[in-house]
This record gives sequence, C-alpha cells and structure tokens, in this order.
Amino acid sequence: MNLRACTIIGSDKGGVGKSLLANLLVQAHDIARADAPDVPRVNVVEVDHQRRLSGLLGEDRMSVSLPASASIAESSANRWLNESRYNSAYSVWASGDSITDLGANTTTSLMDWARHNTVREFAREDGIAFRFVAVATPDDLAIRSAHAALRDARDALGGELFLVLNDTAGGEQGYLPYENGRDLPALLDDARGWGVKVIRIPYCDCMLFAYARARGYTVVDFLRNKDGVLGEIRREANLDPTTERFQLRRFTAWVSSVQIALEGLFARPGSECVAA
Repeated sequence: MNLRACTIIGSDKGGVGKSLLANLLVQAHDIARADAPDVPRVNVVEVDHQRRLSGLLGEDRMSVSLPASASIAESSANRWLNESRYNSAYSVWASGDSITDLGANTTTSLMDWARHNTVREFAREDGIAFRFVAVATPDDLAIRSAHAALRDARDALGGELFLVLNDTAGGEQGYLPYENGRDLPALLDDARGWGVKVIRIPYCDCMLFAYARARGYTVVDFLRNKDGVLGEIRREANLDPTTERFQLRRFTAWVSSVQIALEGLFARPGSECVAA
C-alpha cells in the first residue's frame, strides 16, 4: 500500500514554535520538490484562530484552514457540528502526504474528535500513517502540555510519535533547570516507554537572528534575506565585516544542526507506522 504520511504538529500551549516548525517542514518539502516535479505537493492544514501558518506561507498554500473552534452560533445551529469539526482535514489527509499545524488549545479537541469518530480505524483502511509531533519550550506548562498531547495522540491516532524540545533560551535559561525537576523527567520517562523519538533543537545564539526574530522574521525569511533584512540589521547594529562573517557562520551552523535533528520527520513511513 502507498502510505500517506500525515504529520500533525500539536500541543495546547501556544508560543512553543509549532507554526515555525510546520513552516520549516513545508518549505523543505517544496524546495525538495523543485528537483522532483513529478512528486505531488504536500498538503497543508492549519487549525488556528490566529492563522499563523497562513501568514507565513500565504493563503494560497493552504489546503484547509479552520478556526480553532466553532462559534457559539454555529454550534447552536448544528448540534453535530463538533463531531464533524475536522472532517475536512481528514479528507485532505486521505488524499496525500500532509502537514497539519494545530494552534493553541486545539490538540485536545482534535484528539477528542478522533476518538469519537474512530479515526484510527479509518486511517488504517485509507492507508494514512500518522506522525504526531509534540513541541515544548523550557516552561513547565509547555512541558506538561506536550506530555498530555503525546498521551492523547498515542491513544487516539497511534502511528509514530515525536517530541521536539525547542530550546528558546539556552544555558541556565533553557532546559538545564528542568532536568532535575518533576515534569521534564516524567515526560522523558514516558517518551522512552512509548517509543517516542526525541528531537532537541538547540538555542540559536546568534545576534543577527535575534535582531531578525525581534522584527517578526522567521528562519526561512532570514536565510532568504527577505526584505533585505540583513542589510537593515547591518546598519542598525553597526556591524563590521568580520563580526558579520562570524555571526553568519554561527547561524548557518545552527541551521545545519536543526536540519540534521529533523531528518526523521522526512523519512517515508513504513507499514509499521499505520495505526494498529
């Protein structure tokens, strides 16, 4: 069976980097497809009131874009609305490879829908191989949210499970203080028992990218020098050529380490990845 890889990026905690990760994966697929035009374009789904991924990729790149929840008026008019809430997303998943970005406070809702509709069984019939990716940052709530998301996905979807530990601070401000706490060790213990693949994204200690991020630019934007952002930073920070070279080398080394860390998310699913 030709399996359809369905990568779902989730966690009910906002601001942990889910949309950034989804953006990176979609752009990487699109770049790879340029060398293999016969390969179908990956479908993109977002469930997010803020529509972050649409803002990064553009409306025309989205296959389905849903708000995080139905309005009160919609729910009142159709009492079955919630149980069919994500059916349009499922249709996209069944049509080909896909990447889904779940906004804040959406993952639990989607997992409830999946359990209610026995999506795991339909996915097995339709050849959908789920790949759920929980994302966390150095924050107790984010760690607990990722833990809960993995537990829900294991029960509702099956398939492969990934945990991305996105270090947004580094050193004493990063994951180090959490190593001997309660929540992170508990998460990692269960991850080992559940066969979760853990991906660690290191802190990007680069002044140039810190400037770019403060202006709302993503990693891909900075790599492509969108809007001439590098020249703007060069002028504002009064960078000399040597400092700029050193900083750019640091940034490209970080990007390479992230690419290596994320390689597992690009592997084609095998039959063992289909929900049992």
